[in-house]
Amino acid sequence: MSLNSGYLISKLSSEQGRAVITLLPKDGKDIKKISNWRPISLLNVDYKIAASCISARLKEVLPHVIHHDQTGFLKNRYIGENIRLILDVIQYAQDKNVPGYILFVDFEKAFDSVNWNFLYHTLQLFNFGDSIIRWVKTFYANCTACVLNNGVSSGFFPVKRGMRQGCPLSPYLFVLCAEILALKLRADRMYVGFPVGNVNIKVSMYADDTTIFLDNIDRSLQRVVEILTEFKQASGLKINFEKSNILPIGDNNENGNGQSAYNIPFTDGPIKVLGITLTNNRSDLFPLNYLPKLSRLKSVLNMWSPRDLTPYGKIVIIKSFALSQLVFLFSVLPNPPESFLKELNSLLFNFIWRGKGDKIKRKILSSHRKKAA
Repeated sequence: MSLNSGYLISKLSSEQGRAVITLLPKDGKDIKKISNWRPISLLNVDYKIAASCISARLKEVLPHVIHHDQTGFLKNRYIGENIRLILDVIQYAQDKNVPGYILFVDFEKAFDSVNWNFLYHTLQLFNFGDSIIRWVKTFYANCTACVLNNGVSSGFFPVKRGMRQGCPLSPYLFVLCAEILALKLRADRMYVGFPVGNVNIKVSMYADDTTIFLDNIDRSLQRVVEILTEFKQASGLKINFEKSNILPIGDNNENGNGQSAYNIPFTDGPIKVLGITLTNNRSDLFPLNYLPKLSRLKSVLNMWSPRDLTPYGKIVIIKSFALSQLVFLFSVLPNPPESFLKELNSLLFNFIWRGKGDKIKRKILSSHRKKAA
C-alpha cells in the first residue's frame, strides 16, 4: 500500500504500522527491574519517511507556539537554559535568605503513556490543520509491535497508547502535550511559583523532565499535585511520587530526610538533573561535577598514552575523547577555579609531549593547523 493510499483510508498497512521493540538499559540503574529498561521501536522505512515529512513541518512551527520554558527538541533552544534557571533560583534564594522549594517531577514511562485522544485534541487546540491531524491519526490507526530480546521475538500485539521512541515525530508531539501542563501551571492563580523580584518562576521543561518551583510546601504543593492529577486523568501521564524529589532552597528548615504529605521525598542532594549533579548549595557544583569528569579525563589520557601517536593524533584524541568530557559543564556551570584549569592544561600538554617539556610553543600548538603550518 502506498503512503497516500493509507492517508486516504486513514490507516497504514499492517506491515507499515509494525514496530520491533528492543530494550536498552538505563545508565546506572538496576537492570533486574523491567522499569529500568528503555523501549526503542525499530520502525518500517515507509512509516519513517512519512513521519519525517510531518515532523519537518512541525519543527518549523513549534518554536512559535511552545513557550520558552520548554527547551526539548526545539530549534534555537538549549538545555543549558533550564540548568541556568535552576542554579540562578538556588543562588537567589541563598543570597536573599528566601525559603522555597524545587520539585523535580518524574513521570512514569512518559512517552509510552500518552493518551491518543488527548494528543488529537491538543493538535486541534494549537490549531493544526485537518491534514496534519489526519496524518497523525493514520500513523497510530494500525499500530502493532513485538519485543525482541536476546534474539527471541514475541508475537505482535496491538498498541493502544503512547508515542514510540524511535519515531521521528514522537518528540515534537510529546512537547505539544507537555505544553498543556505548562499552560495550566502558568495560568493557575492559586499556584504562584517562586517569586524572583517582580517575576514568579513557575516551571521549566526539557521534554518530560519537568521542574516546578514552589514558594511554600503546603498550599503550593497541594495545588501543584491537584494540577498534575488532573493532567494525568486527561493525558495518561502519571507522576511517580517516589522517584520525584523536592529540594528545599534558601532559608529553609527542611533537612532533606523526610517526605511531603504526598510521599515525595525531600532531598538536600546530591541529585542529578539534566546531566548536572546539584545540591541546594552552589558551592558543591565544582566537586560534584568537575572533579569526577577530571578523573575520567585522566583515565582516557592514560589509556592512550602508550600508543605511538603523532602530536596531531594526540590533539585529535584530546578534542574527541578528553575535552568532550568537560564541554557541557563549561557551557552551563560557573567557571571552575584557576587551579583546576592549570591542572587541566598541564595534563593535556604532558600527554602531548610525554611529560618531557614542550617542543613547540603552546601558542603555535593552539592555533589553527593551516596557520601553524
